Amino acid sequence: MTQIDQLNAKTEGLNGLLSPLNQQLLQHAAPHLLTDGEQEFPFLENIGYLRDKPALREQAIHYIKDGNLKEALKVLLKDQDDFAPIPSPENDALDRILDERPGFLETMRLLNYGPVTEYFAHRPTAPTFLSGLTLLQLGASREQPLIEVACGAGHFLRSLEANGFSVTGIDLVFSKLWLARKFMQIRGALICADSMAKPVFKSQKPNTVFCHDAFYFFKDKANTLINLRQLAAGGSVIVGHVHTSAIDHGVSGHPVSEPEYRKMATENTIFYGDNELVDFWLNSNENQAIQPLISAENPVVSWIENPPENPCAPLDQFAGTLHLNPMLSETNKGFIINWPTPGYRKEYEKEMPYLIPEKLAQMDTNSVKNASKTEQLVYFKERILLDTPAL
Repeated sequence: MTQIDQLNAKTEGLNGLLSPLNQQLLQHAAPHLLTDGEQEFPFLENIGYLRDKPALREQAIHYIKDGNLKEALKVLLKDQDDFAPIPSPENDALDRILDERPGFLETMRLLNYGPVTEYFAHRPTAPTFLSGLTLLQLGASREQPLIEVACGAGHFLRSLEANGFSVTGIDLVFSKLWLARKFMQIRGALICADSMAKPVFKSQKPNTVFCHDAFYFFKDKANTLINLRQLAAGGSVIVGHVHTSAIDHGVSGHPVSEPEYRKMATENTIFYGDNELVDFWLNSNENQAIQPLISAENPVVSWIENPPENPCAPLDQFAGTLHLNPMLSETNKGFIINWPTPGYRKEYEKEMPYLIPEKLAQMDTNSVKNASKTEQLVYFKERILLDTPAL
């Protein structure tokens, strides 16, 4: 088996991947390179780089062809999106990352992620993550491959793979996908591409498409939604935690009103509210139903287009060894919360109907350490125990 045969054998998830330039199917031209028959694209760490940045792309390809994969990787790790608040990382920082292999948290700091560092480090604790897990339970089916658009560092992909899903992640920022591969240990295909531009895949069968806490960043929302549906090819489209223009959220993006979002959706669409989604995650049982969101000027909305008849079972398989949430510290009397930043606390404290300080302070720490499997699942749902990689 040749090197390219071996590479193709490892990357079946790239089947149907389209060139952003001529919409032809991409194939492996050589190890670490894809081609559409006219242009070549970097393929490093099993991540395809398809952004419309010809100068950066050619620089990376030059290093690849010279056999200098480290320098090619550094070129791609410097790339950012338009909302990045601080400059790209320096070469010295990238050398430290690649040579010394620091942990997840320190790697993000060296990548100059700024406030996104603590957000990614503690994303699984945020209520927005729990609302996303509920949406996946309601709208995804294990019978269909799942494509996450704007997948970030792969937190949802990690949970989905642990629960038996075949996944693909798409994001605009290469370094986030690299984090997903290196720290979240995502096995599925990862593609760096612009979901507002031309279609990324030629889907041959229905997929579930998931886009969470990101849709409001897209300027051309109508075209983006068309592209999401094209990726789904008749499957469900799940769009979660979308900011509306009802209030000032104090973050970047291009939110519009709830009626405008509803106008974009198809007829077979169900809208949900975040509070109800979080409550469903915490208290779900066979007899519990979740009520659709009544049309109004809600500050945040989520929706599922073309929901499946048989959604997936609860996402209750752990992606790793359970451990105490790093935001919690053990005391003589129970647990206390160590908020990672004032901004994180301000954004999420009032939205958490779990990790309640008074309840945590009265918990028997030994009961958490020696919990049964049934109790572990309860602590996992309440974010006292997590299955995330070490920080």
